[in-house]
Amino acid sequence: MSSQPMHPLRMNESYREAETFEPRSTLVRATMRRALVFFIPLVGLTWLLVRGILDALHVPAPGLFSIVLAGVFSVALYRVRATQVEGLIGGMTLTLDSRGITQKDPVATRFVSCDRLRGGRMVKGVVGMSTGKVGRARMGSKTPGVDALSSVAAGQELGVVGVGAITMASSAGMMQRETLRQNETRNGVDAATGQPLVALYLQQFDRAWPDERIGEWVRHFRPDVFAEAKAIFDQQRPR
Repeated sequence: MSSQPMHPLRMNESYREAETFEPRSTLVRATMRRALVFFIPLVGLTWLLVRGILDALHVPAPGLFSIVLAGVFSVALYRVRATQVEGLIGGMTLTLDSRGITQKDPVATRFVSCDRLRGGRMVKGVVGMSTGKVGRARMGSKTPGVDALSSVAAGQELGVVGVGAITMASSAGMMQRETLRQNETRNGVDAATGQPLVALYLQQFDRAWPDERIGEWVRHFRPDVFAEAKAIFDQQRPR
């Protein structure tokens, strides 16, 4: 465990009433910055394609026109993606109460009760659906909101896992349901029950959650789980 002092509880704090959190405003910007890793090469490929077409058509100044057209296409694609991300994040909430933790997005709701939390650790994000033809790949039709950060870049983030339930919204499509099914055991299986562990992505709502209000909730009901997450968080701090 970290030797750093915990944040003291505020005198008026109560854990009897539910508290709901929304993603921080910086999440959209952070997500789209990661998207640039994919968009920058796309600009080059688009330019080469457009330049080849213009050369074949003998258009005057093909280099200039291809740069302009590639830029317009890339900006339009980036804006479409930004709108999608904003839509996903706008429908996300995290509710903590005496029963447990509920993470909700436009497609699925995850719930783990306090007594069935199994640990605080780095959790893996949802990856795209695997098929026999294309193999395991990250597709554009990922389960929205379940892991907004990993929708543009694979990775892990600090959260908690436990034995709980994932309920799909009635509006969820067949591909979204299949994607979730294929990711069912991505964060492991509970040794005691054999059930897949449900991951809760707390850093989507606060990157520094162990030092903030979400962390205080986890610490209040499950100090052991909080201690595990806090130790990892402290190790990741810039030295």
